[in-house]
Amino acid sequence: VEGFSGAEVIALGVVTVGAAIDEEIKVCGRREELFLATILDAYASEMAEAAVEKVDEVIRREAAALSLFSGGFAGRMRRSPGYGRWEIAAQADIFGRLPAGEIGVALNSSLVMSPGKSVSFGIPFGRKMPEEPANAANICSLCAKTDCRTPRKEKAP
Repeated sequence: VEGFSGAEVIALGVVTVGAAIDEEIKVCGRREELFLATILDAYASEMAEAAVEKVDEVIRREAAALSLFSGGFAGRMRRSPGYGRWEIAAQADIFGRLPAGEIGVALNSSLVMSPGKSVSFGIPFGRKMPEEPANAANICSLCAKTDCRTPRKEKAP
């Protein structure tokens, strides 16, 4: 998988903002409060991203505290199944290794997580991993796709 070559360890995780927000979005939709449903959906997506960023930060801090970064051992950019070249099928592997059900996250037969505002991810760590661009946090800068609806951010000078 691109981005994991040279990885000796991959920290896996699943985060969620829970099922209540999904239900509230559905309720707003049924009441035809589409503006509110859209705002709640966007807010919940941002909450999920903030949660995964915090967990990423904690994993890296704990790895540093355990001296995992000595001797050239380094962590690279977090990735999620279904993005870039990491196939969505990796969801099944992640859920086979982690007790995601303990936080209320399930995986259906189409490999879609429920609640919807959940994120699964892997963070590769290793000694011989290829360098990532300085702006690797901007995944768009790494993507060759030209027909994406997401505007491409320019590289920092």
